Amino acid sequence: MFLLLLFYVAVPCIQVYFLLSERTIVTIGDVLNFTASVTVLHWFLANIIFSSKVAFFQSVIPYDRRIRIHMLSSAAMLLFLIYHVLYKILLGKYIDPVSWALLSLLSLFFIAALMWIPIPGAHFLSKFASRFSWLYYDRYKLAHRYIVFALFILIFIHIGQADYLGKIPVLSSMIFGALFLLAFLLQFVGHFGLNRVQCKVVQTIRTGNVLQLYVQPKRKFHYKCGQFAFLYAKGIRGKEEHPFSFLSAPHEEVLIFGIRLVGDFTRALGELTEGTTIQIRGGFGSFYPHDAKPICMISSGIGVVPCISILKDLYQHKDSRHIQFFISVNNSDEIPELNSIQKIALEMPNLRLKILVYTQDGLFYSSDLFRQEIDNPKSYHFYVCSSPFVRSKVIAALVDNGVSPKAISFEAFSFR
Repeated sequence: MFLLLLFYVAVPCIQVYFLLSERTIVTIGDVLNFTASVTVLHWFLANIIFSSKVAFFQSVIPYDRRIRIHMLSSAAMLLFLIYHVLYKILLGKYIDPVSWALLSLLSLFFIAALMWIPIPGAHFLSKFASRFSWLYYDRYKLAHRYIVFALFILIFIHIGQADYLGKIPVLSSMIFGALFLLAFLLQFVGHFGLNRVQCKVVQTIRTGNVLQLYVQPKRKFHYKCGQFAFLYAKGIRGKEEHPFSFLSAPHEEVLIFGIRLVGDFTRALGELTEGTTIQIRGGFGSFYPHDAKPICMISSGIGVVPCISILKDLYQHKDSRHIQFFISVNNSDEIPELNSIQKIALEMPNLRLKILVYTQDGLFYSSDLFRQEIDNPKSYHFYVCSSPFVRSKVIAALVDNGVSPKAISFEAFSFR
């Protein structure tokens, strides 16, 4: 929280103060205009810094939460930039092509992000994009990267034209320079994958439409149960890394990823041979137990993967809390390591396992099912991992049973 307040509040406020202190007469409109433009500049750099995939920031603020902040601040930046342009228009000032280009690019930047990170009220964009086969994940990410690079260039051209650095004290220029340098270095590290860990493929197992990918890291790799990592495999379609959840738990020597086979990239992973080198970086995310309350995990489809990772970790540490684990799939072969899960259930008297297979029992999650299966639901902390549609149904059913939304954590695959 301290770093967020520093980068998104304190630094922009200090910079606005430095800028206004150099002027003798300012109006309220000037103050708002300077605040909007300076905030856009520093939030842009802050977004680059905080969206970087480095272990330090994960230890401070989980990656998925940083992406939410990134999206919200980008939306606010767009509004600030619109105000900046409208203010100039109302004053009768000339709007140069660079300013128009900045506004257009930032709008495109935000829309491109929404294509793969849907937020409430904007799902139509991702649905629209899914109609076009050439608009796949890698191209979204690549477009996002090129737009960031173009924004870098345009912002500095705009700063030069406005003589911004010449109108502020040396200390203010140094703060800006430090932020720019940090953002550039983190982008450099991310682009060239300097913080990735080399791994060798040990084995691949396919159960239904789920691939279990076993890899051996060449050095110690740190992660928590329920987290995910970004995986890069040279030669597979696209140059972007993709996020996948750990099926393994931290005590296991081999890393295991649970991957649903839904596209060219994931199918190509299933064809990797033993000894092939891939690269990963992580672990990221905050989908793991945070308190001492009894645990209830509710999963469906590929969402079972991080929950299995959590279950393994709880079993390894002989956790004595009461644990309930719900799994819902269409077919039983969609559950990876089913035998291991059932073995753990037999050896953990405090674990209650409930598996729903729709093609066999026709059951699905509902208020009545949870009312029947969960005693005293208010005593649990719930961990939900599923598709957005199922997640909304599960949360509504839990709330209907008296569960506070604050007692519900969920993994949103789109915020990766």
